[in-house]
Amino acid sequence: MANNRVLHFNLCLLILLAASHAAYASTYQRSYFVDSVSLPISSSEANSYAIDLNGDGDVDNNFGSQLVAFTSQGVDISSTMNAGIADGSIVHLVDEQSTDANFTTDSVALADWYVGRPLPQPPLFGGTDQPSYDSNYAPGIFLAALSSGSA
Repeated sequence: MANNRVLHFNLCLLILLAASHAAYASTYQRSYFVDSVSLPISSSEANSYAIDLNGDGDVDNNFGSQLVAFTSQGVDISSTMNAGIADGSIVHLVDEQSTDANFTTDSVALADWYVGRPLPQPPLFGGTDQPSYDSNYAPGIFLAALSSGSA
């Protein structure tokens, strides 16, 4: 993995797109090694993670609500996920592409979310880890506009 940046990620429960990379090919690329994932644990958080996919003003996914339901039953998915990330048994890698060298403004930025291979020891998240992609899993492909450095 070329540029080993660490990414703190709030899971924004987006829809996976079956889009061709060629249609959104970009000049600049950054790679990230995810060091934590925030999942919703309350109804208000689940609503803030949901998105309006078709522009009608209503949120179109409720996966966050499903995670909250598990939490209400005593299943702590967030802590389990982050414990796996901390010990290297769960590895997430994100490649981001943009036409903007500063990754601040782009009408259609592209991100690929990859499952990585488990690491033999806990990662340091300091730029020295050597995570690799697990080719057994296809990446999730996300498209979003960048404004002020955020999607």
